[in-house]
Amino acid sequence: MKIKDTLAVVMILCMLIPLIMTAAFDTNYLEEYEHSVCIRRNRSYSQAAANAISTVFSDIFSSMSALASSRTIKSYADTVLSGAPEDYSGQDMNELLGVFSGVYNPIDVQIIGNDGVVRASTKKELTGTLSNIYTIGCDTENGVSYLFVHMSGDAPNAAFSVRRLIYNSDNDAVGMICAVYSYNILRETVDKVASEDYIRYIITDGAGNMVRFPYNSVRVADSDAEYKIFGSTLSAADPDDGYDYTYELKPRNVFIADATHGWKVISIADLYEFGKTKESNVTRTILLAIVFSALIIVFVNMHLIPISEISEFLDKKRKGNVLLHLPEKAPGEIGAIYRNFNDLFDKLAGSELRYRKIAEMTDNIVFEINFRKKTVTMSNSFNRKFSFRPESESIEESFLYKWHPHKNDSVRFREDIDNILTKGEKLEGEYRFKDLYGEFCWVKIKAEKLRDRENDPYAIVGVIVDIDKEKRSEMHLIKQATYDNLTQLYNRETFIKMLSDDIDISVKRNSLAAVMFIDLDNFKFFNDHYGHACGDEVLRFTAETIRDITSGHGFGGRFGGDEFVAYLNGCKLAEDVGVRAGEIIEILGSGFISASTGQKLTITCSIGIAFYGENGTSSSELIAAADRAMYKIKKSGKSAYSYARPDDPQISEIENTATPIDPAETGDD
Repeated sequence: MKIKDTLAVVMILCMLIPLIMTAAFDTNYLEEYEHSVCIRRNRSYSQAAANAISTVFSDIFSSMSALASSRTIKSYADTVLSGAPEDYSGQDMNELLGVFSGVYNPIDVQIIGNDGVVRASTKKELTGTLSNIYTIGCDTENGVSYLFVHMSGDAPNAAFSVRRLIYNSDNDAVGMICAVYSYNILRETVDKVASEDYIRYIITDGAGNMVRFPYNSVRVADSDAEYKIFGSTLSAADPDDGYDYTYELKPRNVFIADATHGWKVISIADLYEFGKTKESNVTRTILLAIVFSALIIVFVNMHLIPISEISEFLDKKRKGNVLLHLPEKAPGEIGAIYRNFNDLFDKLAGSELRYRKIAEMTDNIVFEINFRKKTVTMSNSFNRKFSFRPESESIEESFLYKWHPHKNDSVRFREDIDNILTKGEKLEGEYRFKDLYGEFCWVKIKAEKLRDRENDPYAIVGVIVDIDKEKRSEMHLIKQATYDNLTQLYNRETFIKMLSDDIDISVKRNSLAAVMFIDLDNFKFFNDHYGHACGDEVLRFTAETIRDITSGHGFGGRFGGDEFVAYLNGCKLAEDVGVRAGEIIEILGSGFISASTGQKLTITCSIGIAFYGENGTSSSELIAAADRAMYKIKKSGKSAYSYARPDDPQISEIENTATPIDPAETGDD
């Protein structure tokens, strides 16, 4: 018989033996073991499901808190919610809520006044009506409601709402943001982390309500037939393994895990489904196993001694015995196989040695991902550069999943890795990781997928290159070309380019855009009396003020000397820009403590304001108009701001003029 036929017979026999021996196990012992395994898994999955639900609520609260505390909502609370006219449509906030999606795609998001009237909603037709979810039970004013039926179109849908109070500037609660979410997001979340065919989950809210498939109706849990069986038995003193009971002649194990806000996850494991066993004739199985074992022993002793030698040889090779060889003088076909094995392993050993030497001599880090072994191997240079140490060579414990990049690179790194591990063929990207000293450094990762003759991927080979010095040098040059070195605001060229780009965006958004030209009054005084170090402090304080005022609504720049520019976008009224200009004047006038002099220094400035469309349509026109408006202030008292007039480019009227400063006293140049 040929060796391949012999191997086929051995494989068949080796496959039958485990099946026969498994069937011969004592059934009662097996069921008891499976029972304990099922209980442990039920408890673990129940806790995982509860934690997942808590995470859902936490994510929703974080998103809604950010919205409720946003500047726009605060302004809305101070105006509309604190005394809006009755015919206010809430159109602006409708649009804001339409843009805001929060997390988990809410069915509806509403802003509700203290009178229960919907002031704004993603469903605009509800604006001005009495909220139909305002009176639904909720454990706190800032919390999660109980389950209720919500009409999504013509179909009912089990849902819950999450609320966040809105406070005005006086810290008075003037309304709330209420988001309605489908119950399905909880089911889907639970299914992702704890999905098993033999475990069924019941989610109850803080009032003990539950939902049964198809999730379009809400009922009190105590009214459910199965729930009644174990509901009264489980209590705060439940055993760690839950509670066993029998329902419809099938044994069950139930475990209750607390989520948050009184919500619970009840997991019901069907012990019968988990550990189905079939009755068998134990005596007959044992006899067959004995007969087959005897036949296999005889067969192996007669024909498969070479296979044992090859298996032992391969095992020693795997453990690193490079010099080991099979006896090439064996007779016939076996001897030829032995010689081929020896030649093959000698070539492999030489290739591996060359590969390792090259990888160790280079500073670059070489890695290989083996899909068949599910392992990742790295060259030793990785340990010399980075502090990360995988617990094993498995893919799950490797740098692919456990090595955490810089937060700004995390999403891109994960997407790139997922792509090459699935459908992608190549990877090339630059990311930041912590080195051996805990500092983030730039590396470039290049990798390529290898395929066999059937075009199936079997490995990925790649290299990690340290590019930190080159990257930091490049970023430093970019920063020098973009920002003013002293104030870290945009320099003249960058500001003009950014202004031109953002003007185009503002035109598409149909929003108000304005440029402020800011000139410090009597700046020469600081340099002459306190020195240039003090003058630099004044410029930096001015830059910080402009940066704070424009944050989230535009950007600032330094044109040179004591001249600054600021761009504001998304304003609703022209007066809003004037308010911002007044804030700059007020903050600078409040002054700061100079580190070089130890004195408190106050600053005055003159500001000119120009609007897109009204005073020009290009960056140069807007800056020139704002400059002329500022110059008019300089000649009319300083420490004030003025709007450029479309009908008089030379500015005929001064706005918001503060107490004039006598030019003779300031000596302003």
